[in-house]
Amino acid sequence: MAQNTAATGLQRLRNHMAGHGLQVCVISLPIHIGYLCGYFPPANRFASLLVTPSEALLLAPASGAPAPSADLAVLTYEDYSIARTVHLAADSLAAFARALAGLCLAAPRLGWEPSFLPAVYADRLRTVLNPIQSEDVSPLLEALRTVKAPAEVQAIERAVAATDDIFAALERSIHAGCSELDVYSMALATVARAAAGPAVLDGDFVSGPRTEEIGGPPTPRILQPGDLLIVDVYPCLAGYWADTTRTFSIGKPSQQTVDRHGVLEEALAAGRRAIGPGLPTRELYAVVKGVIDRAGFGACFPHHAGHCVGVTPSEDPRLIPGSDAVLEEGMVITLEPGIYLAGWGGMRLEDNFLVTAEGCRSLSHYPLKLVEI
Repeated sequence: MAQNTAATGLQRLRNHMAGHGLQVCVISLPIHIGYLCGYFPPANRFASLLVTPSEALLLAPASGAPAPSADLAVLTYEDYSIARTVHLAADSLAAFARALAGLCLAAPRLGWEPSFLPAVYADRLRTVLNPIQSEDVSPLLEALRTVKAPAEVQAIERAVAATDDIFAALERSIHAGCSELDVYSMALATVARAAAGPAVLDGDFVSGPRTEEIGGPPTPRILQPGDLLIVDVYPCLAGYWADTTRTFSIGKPSQQTVDRHGVLEEALAAGRRAIGPGLPTRELYAVVKGVIDRAGFGACFPHHAGHCVGVTPSEDPRLIPGSDAVLEEGMVITLEPGIYLAGWGGMRLEDNFLVTAEGCRSLSHYPLKLVEI
């Protein structure tokens, strides 16, 4: 899946290179390396992707580096050895210089990410390639990432399906007396089963008075009868994320609580009806916020009304009043209305949607309800 998703991004980059006369692009932001070749570097190791009109060369630490393929050459540097002390900075810099020299380009027009390339590597790049002109391609890659290829949508759908499974598992298993950490552990185990291996899961797990704070990591706090519990989960499968939220009531909720959750359901439904190509994201924010305003809770909704998802769990464009972005077919966005009242608590509802030519398609299938435990 990762290779299929990467192929489209790489071709989009090469189309830009052809139109702007770039002979090589040096990509150093880890999420952009992952987007373009399917390999997400470890946080404490240097990696770079060198792209020409006809080739792609990944420089990566030997530990965990992918195998070369017809579309991707791989050059590794030693990042662990039992025979010697490894000097990561010096060894990776020397490997970076070899990779650049192997391009055999004289004074090229260069695309690179100056904000994400450490100074010593940037100095070596200028020395080896001696570019005549350069272009920061980070904004381009951020823009390319907003519209998803079909394989990317499939990867996100897998992650969304894992969130559906999480909510179903929690509805069956949690109860008063569980801790927020117990809830997180159940969610993590569900993602591990979906990934068939080690899992990546982040999110908000707040209960009782903590729901007024909107979000936060799980704590040992014990769920009490009458509590609300916000579970906002963003798992990552095959390099792509989802972001979905449900609110749970520990015990039978009051009619007031049910009615307030109904406002969130109405706000999300109104937003879903409005989604479509060409709609300014600030107008979609206004649609969602308008429902909450009319119910009298506008001052209790302090955050965005949604955002894109992809190789990170929260991406631009965001649904905020200050955004100038416009929805495009192929974007995957969330709608995320919430209400938070001091002395009462908070709740949030969030689903993931693919923007289509006709409007949108929901990627989430777990019921849009206040979940009673």
